[in-house]
Amino acid sequence: MFPDLNTLASVFYTFFFRGIYIILGVCAVIIVTVTLVVVVVVVVVVLVVRSKPLTNKPPPPPPPPLIFPSEEEEEEEEEEEE
Repeated sequence: MFPDLNTLASVFYTFFFRGIYIILGVCAVIIVTVTLVVVVVVVVVVLVVRSKPLTNKPPPPPPPPLIFPSEEEEEEEEEEEE
């Protein structure tokens, strides 16, 4: 009338251990997914931060223009040499 105790135990252990393996598999998938997402986010943030300056500094001033002596100064220098 009652099922054999060994049969009940085997059924229980089969489903129990399957349940454990299913739970462990789901946890492993979640851990791997979260790890990959975190790695991708960190890489993107590092690339974005490196591509932009850390502070909004104004651009450096342009170099001063080269000053050439005017024609009058050149003539004066030539006269002084003579």
